[in-house]
Formats: sequence, structure tokens, C-alpha cells
Amino acid sequence: MTLPAEKIWSSGSVSLKAWRSVSFDLDGTFADTSTDLAFALNALRLELGKEALLVPDVARHVGRGARWLVANCIEGLDPERVDSLVLRFLDHYEQCCCETTAPYRGLDELVHQLRVQNVVVSIATNKPRRFTEAIIEGLGWANWFDSVHCGDDGPSKPDPFMIDAAIQAAGTSPEQHLHVGDTPTDAQAAANAGCYFTPVAWGMDGGKALMQTMAVGFVEPSDLIAAWKE
Repeated sequence: MTLPAEKIWSSGSVSLKAWRSVSFDLDGTFADTSTDLAFALNALRLELGKEALLVPDVARHVGRGARWLVANCIEGLDPERVDSLVLRFLDHYEQCCCETTAPYRGLDELVHQLRVQNVVVSIATNKPRRFTEAIIEGLGWANWFDSVHCGDDGPSKPDPFMIDAAIQAAGTSPEQHLHVGDTPTDAQAAANAGCYFTPVAWGMDGGKALMQTMAVGFVEPSDLIAAWKE
């Protein structure tokens, strides 16, 4: 299923009340988690006697789960070792997931403004719940979101399960819901859920993958914030 053009908001201004509920992807959309993820991945590489990668070289593989990240960031990996190394990577990440992670500039205030307008705001992320909750609780974001939906709650994106759950928790409908994301995985999940989608280009790969399939008008968080008017 593909997103019809009329379901994509990538330019122009809309009211903060344009949708009754909004879900944000976490990594690369709402928060910059790239440095902490790269630190954990590089800790694993160093254990394997490999040199550290630059943050962008790790970040471009974020968004499709820990197994994909490990498999694509460690060259010459024995397929039979992937599962055990994923667990080791997750152990490293658990120790550092709140070190440098922060919302992209201004998005915390945008969430506040949406909620003041009675828009129900959620997180819909493929990140496992243990890390998502560690970040949200550890960084004091617990009161920012009405609900949080994670990759191990059920089928992960691009399956519509978590966006469907966000819509159900909000008491709205796909026609009243917007999902904001930085990857084709997010776009496909929104299409599968039948809701609206906003592609953004400040994420892990700078919007390169999304730009191959659709126009991406919001290059910086400030672009999106300026377009969402009261």
C-alpha cells in the first residue's frame, strides 16, 4: 500500500488543530539518539577488535531494529553470531541511552502547544520498550505524551499495529490522525494505518531514503514548527 498524495503533509501551514491526534517516531524524528546508539555500537566493535565508526555511518542504519543495525555495522559478521551480538549491543546501549539523547530543538515546545490545543500526542517507535521508557523516564518526558507504543508491543513498523494502537488510545480515527517520521518505514506504516503522514529530513540519514519516494519539505525542526500555526 502506498500513501496517496492527499495524505502527505510536507509543505504549507496548517492549524495546530488540523488533526485530533499526532504520533511521533522517536529515533531521528522527535529525538536525536544517534550519538548514544553509535557509542553502544562502537563499544561492541571495539570488543571485536574493530575500529569505531563515525556517528553518521551508524545513524544511517537506525530505524529497522537492533538486529539490522548490528548486522549492517559490523563487517564480516558470522550470521550465527548475530543474535548474541545483538544482546551484547543492547547491554551496552542500556548503559548509555540517556547520555546525550535530547529532543530536536523546539519539538518539546511543539508537543506542549499541541496538547494545549487538546491534540492527543503519542510516541510510535520500533525501539524496544525497555529503552524507550528508560529515555522517557530518565530525561523527564513522562508527562509529555498521552501514550507510548514500542516495537516489542506487537508487530513493528511498517506494520500498522502501533499506529492503530495510538489512534485507539487517543479515541480518534485514521482520518483524524497524523504520524510524523523520518524513514520510509514510517511512511509505509502510516499508509498501512490509513492515516496522514509528515516526512521530515533532519533524521538519521538526512531524509535521503524518504526523498527517493516523496517530497520532503520539512528539512529542519524549525520548518515544521513554523508551519504548525495556532
